This record gives sequence, C-alpha cells and structure tokens, in this order.
Amino acid sequence: MVAINLNYKIISYSLLAFLGVLVRFIDLSNRAVHHDESLHGYFSFITSQGDYYNHNPLTHGMFLFNVLSSSFWLITDNDFILRLPFALSGVVLIFVPLLLKKEIGFLPCFIFSLLITFSPSIAYFSRFARNDIFMALTLLILVIAIFKYIKTSKIIWIYVSVAFLSLGYTIKESMYINVFGILIFLFLYSFTDIKNIILGKLSIKNISNETRIFIIIFSLSLPLAAPLFSIFQSSLGFTLATPDGYPGVPPGLPTGLGIVISWIISFSLLGISIFIGIYSDKKIYIYSFLIFLVVYISMFTTFMIAPQGLVTGQWQSLGYWLAQSTILLLLLILFTNEFLPFLFGIPLSVYYLIRGEFLSKFVSFWAIFSLISFSIAGEKMPWLTVNLTLPFIFVFSIFSRDVIKYLKDMSYQVLLFQFISAFIVLILTLKILFTNYQLNENLYYDILYLLTSLIIILGINLYLKNIFSIKLSTYSLLSVIAILSFFLTIRTTNIVVFELSDEPKDMLIYTQTSQNLHHISNELDELYLKKSDLRIAIDTTDGFSWPWMWYLRGKNEITWFSDMNYENLDSGYDVIITSKKNIDKIETSNYKVIREFPHRQWFPEGLYRNKKPQDLLKMATNMQDRIKFKNYILYREFQTQIGSSDGVFLKSYNLDNFE
Repeated sequence: MVAINLNYKIISYSLLAFLGVLVRFIDLSNRAVHHDESLHGYFSFITSQGDYYNHNPLTHGMFLFNVLSSSFWLITDNDFILRLPFALSGVVLIFVPLLLKKEIGFLPCFIFSLLITFSPSIAYFSRFARNDIFMALTLLILVIAIFKYIKTSKIIWIYVSVAFLSLGYTIKESMYINVFGILIFLFLYSFTDIKNIILGKLSIKNISNETRIFIIIFSLSLPLAAPLFSIFQSSLGFTLATPDGYPGVPPGLPTGLGIVISWIISFSLLGISIFIGIYSDKKIYIYSFLIFLVVYISMFTTFMIAPQGLVTGQWQSLGYWLAQSTILLLLLILFTNEFLPFLFGIPLSVYYLIRGEFLSKFVSFWAIFSLISFSIAGEKMPWLTVNLTLPFIFVFSIFSRDVIKYLKDMSYQVLLFQFISAFIVLILTLKILFTNYQLNENLYYDILYLLTSLIIILGINLYLKNIFSIKLSTYSLLSVIAILSFFLTIRTTNIVVFELSDEPKDMLIYTQTSQNLHHISNELDELYLKKSDLRIAIDTTDGFSWPWMWYLRGKNEITWFSDMNYENLDSGYDVIITSKKNIDKIETSNYKVIREFPHRQWFPEGLYRNKKPQDLLKMATNMQDRIKFKNYILYREFQTQIGSSDGVFLKSYNLDNFE
C-alpha cells in the first residue's frame, strides 16, 4: 500500500512537471522581445562581454542581471536563453508547495501546484524576462520557511528565511511591501511578548517562535527602510530621494545636505538593528546577519566587482520606487484571468482571517495586504498580478484541504448526486445570464428549466434525508464552480500564452512589441550573412531603440538617430528603420519601402481606465453588456481597436546586388 501511494504521488507530480515544462517552454523564443526584456537582456549581454552594468533602480535589483549575464557567459545569448532562467524558476515554483505536505496534506499541495502550473499570470510571466517570477518563487519559500520555523522550532528554517529575505531585496523593490505585510502580521502575534519584555514580565529567552522570527526579520530589514524618511523631505528642507529627471543626479539618491543626513539615518538604524538582534539571541542573530549580508552584498556588487552597488542598492532602490506612480486596475486583470483566486480567494481570505488557524490566517493576511497595498502604492502594472495571484491560490489550496477533509467520508453515490445537481443548476444559471435572448431564444423556458431542476433536486434531498445537508450542498456547488473555473483558467492560459502572446488583446499582456520586429530581426540576420558590414540606422523616437538594442547587440555600423538629427542621415545606409511619423523627413529616393509595421501595440486603455462600481453593476444587470463580457472572457473579443506606434522598414536599392 505504501508503494502504491508513493507511486501515485510520484506519477502525479511527474505528470505535473511535464505539463509545467510544456506550458513554460513551448515556443519560448517565438514571442517578440518586449521593451523591458530587451533592457534586461542588453545590459546583461554587455556584462557578459566584460562591460559591467551599474545598478539602476529603473531596472530593479541586480539578481536578474547576475543570473542573465552568467547564463549568456556560460551558454550563449539568444531569445531562448534570455527567458530560460525565468521559465526554469516557473517550473521550480510548481514544486515548492511540497514543503507543506505534512502540514496541509498531499492533495491540497497538489492542487496548489496544479493552479500554479496553469495560472495565466504565473505562466505568462514565467516566459517573460522580468523579475516577477523570481520574486514569486523567493516570497513563497520565505513564507513557508517562516511558518515551518514557527511550527517546528528548527533553527535551520530561520536561516532559510533570512537567505530568501535578503535575496528578495536584491530582486525587486516590491519586496519592501511584501515584508512590511509579513512584519505587521507577525507583530500582531508578537505584541503580548514584546509588551511583557518591555514591562519586565518576560525573559527574552522565553519568547514565542512568532516573536523570535519577527525580531530577526525586523532587525535585518530595518536599515533598508532608511529611505522611507524621504517621504518627509519636502517639509524637512533637504532632498533624500531625487525624483526621476532631477538634473545631474540619478533618481532615488540624496543630494546636498541630504547625503549627510542619509548616512546618519542609515548608520543609526543599523545600530538599532544590531542592538535588537544581539539582545534577542546573539548567536542566531550573528549567523543571520552574516547570511543576509553575504547574499545582499554579493548580488548588489556582482560579487564585489562594483562595490558602489551596495550604496545604490540600500538607498536608491526604495528611494526611486517611492517616487513612482502608474495606474492600472489590477482587480480587473484578476477578474478576467485568475478566476479561482478572484472568485474564491478574496472571500475565503476574509473568512480565514476571522476563523482560521495560524497558517490560513497568515496566508489570508498576506493575500489581502498584497491586494490593498499593490492597488494603492507604487508601480501598478500587469506583472504585479503574480504577487496577488500566488497568495490567493495558496488560500484556495487551504480551503481545498478543508473541503477534502469534509467530503472524504461521504459515499461516492451521494457525492455524485450532489455534484451532478450542482452542475445542472450552475449550467442553467450561466445560460440564463449569458445568452442573447434577442436571437430567437426563450428566456422563460430556461427559467422554467432551472426552477424545475431546483424543485426536483430539493425534493430528492428532502426525501432522502441522509444525503442532504446545507454544508454538503454548498461544498458540492463550490467544488463544481471551482472545477469549471479551473478549465476556464486553462483555456485562458492557452489564449494568453500561445494564441495571443504578441497581441495585446488581454490586459495581462497590456503592451507588447509587435511580432513584426521578430521577423525583421530574422531578415536582418540573413542580410548580415550576405553582407557582414551592413550599415543600419535606427530611429529612437518614441523608444524605438528598444528592443532593437537587444536584437542588434554585438553588431557594428549601427547609427541611432532621432527626429532631432534625421537630416544628418546620408544615403550610405543599407537599412533604415524609422518611426512612421518621421518618414516624410527622411530622403528616401535611394530606398524602397519593404513594409510598414506596428512597432509596439497596447491594450485599449478606454476599456479599463476610470471604471467605477456602477459600471460593474450595469454589466451585471444589462444583457448586452453581459454578452460582451462573455465574448471577452471566452474569445478576447472587443470592439475597440488596439493602440499602436508604427514604424517603416526601408532597404537600400544597393542591397539588391547582394540578394
């Protein structure tokens, strides 16, 4: 029996691993390189060639660049390798829930992993050269390690927590928000201990595990919070964090007197950190401090190649992020992509905060805090849905544990009847809500079918009292909704990841480089094979230089021009790629227009900007709006045209001699 169970678990996760690899690796290099991906790829490339890239908060932490530049140096540089570390991280993330097998059981862990595998946002950004999947992996391990220490008292879990805490700070500034939420939750559990220590009623040696891990995380994070004082800089009279565009100073850094003040603040907080840590537990703190320091310094200085990264990493990262403000309705992305986390995660999180045990409360607080904080602070872009989706999936997996525990002793005949009943009711309800009854459909017949089904199901339940309970019927209905939502999620993942990919017809994709650039890049590679000294001029208007900086990396004879110096272009270029709005300013008599093409496209902002609660109410009560919503969910159909910034591909007539 043990062997059968073991084989069942191994086979289940082997199949899941196979599916996870397929979702993350099929056609990995086919999508055109996004603007952000090209930034990360290009600067990692020049680092791999020996020209070090200095930390810049615009591109977030240095972990990504260290990983990518190492990959390029060890293997090669191309579109596939550009996304390889992220796809691998997405696969590893699938297996992390197994760390909780003893605490929540194998099946809930498997459900957790299954939802990670097919989550549209997690799958999409596992195939995307951005920091967010690294952050998801790091944060999930951190949360689990904290929980494991609290439940087992094993010191190794403190050190694992510290390592991934430090690593998270080197990945992206969103770690500050995540850690702040964790600290708030742990403080609520530690408040009594801390109060009694201050009053002399409790020895520091007798504190709870919750208090001990809180002190460790708080003391190690405290010095990194120094840039928060820049929030008050306008009233203090000196600059602790310059905004983007400040003359002569990189964004996020202090100037003038602010430089001195920043050092005073930083060393003061470091002193407080060391005092608290050593007072709480000297041995654990010293080991934790060293682990934290090694990871942090190694990443931000690229293993001491650039020591200045320690300063910019400690101050400029958070300082720059505090000055940013962009807007996107993250809730709408969850609503239209992550059905299980949205439908179940939000209400379940509220429920578990009130009635859950420690783990369910911890994860629920993480989920709700992330939703609130990322919706009101800093950078609000589609990739942040990864930060929101993961904890809500975690919450749902905990709920699945409770459902499985309740249903496992029921006979399969009872469960089959309840599930079929729930399925019939749900399908008829959805048909009523999303059918266009103006097309020869009869609403009254469908309502009659639904009412008849409800009467029959209720009658059978009342007649066979041994199979009826409100809780059983509720769990059955929720299970059926979850199963249908999961299949809809798989469909959505296929649409977003494979069918659309380069087309921003989903808010998750948001803005994307056109597939045309991918094809033009391949054409240029073929031209280089025929003429190695190919001369190319690229228009930099409207950010056109990206992703061409990546596609043309390592090439010579590249000229970058803008609408300010287009008149300096001569007729000696073999290829000119320009913004469509500048084509009339360029002398094109020696060139033939190969094609006009969309350089960058974006999801229509009018479909999600300035939406209000009454708009959702209107959609719920208006049949035509519900039909439009259904068509968007199932087919990504909408009437508004996607936005586009267009370019023109020109080729010299002289190239005809080489073709």
